[in-house]
Amino acid sequence: MSESISVNYSEVQNWGNGFQGQISLTNNGDSNLVNWDLDFDLPAEIDNIWDAEIISNGNGSYSIQNAPWNREITAGETVTLGFTANGGGTAQNFNIEGSSFNSPSNSASIF
Repeated sequence: MSESISVNYSEVQNWGNGFQGQISLTNNGDSNLVNWDLDFDLPAEIDNIWDAEIISNGNGSYSIQNAPWNREITAGETVTLGFTANGGGTAQNFNIEGSSFNSPSNSASIF
């Protein structure tokens, strides 16, 4: 499924000793991605994140997961999350995983 998801990272604002970053995930496939998690490298320390939750961070390798309200990325949909971080650097080496479904899921059947 990960090959049908495109990841776009951008730096929204930089204030010298920190910055605001944005990551957009676009589902280019024919099926929906549910309960996704995203791994990436970032040398800076994320101090605030929205529309996602940090699962782990070790030596600049982050693993984040969906928030409860954006756990499903339907076919053709884009989900955007943001964060602020101390220091500098660029997010890279993205890897996304999740469960693939051909029709919208029912939240009662997932949880």
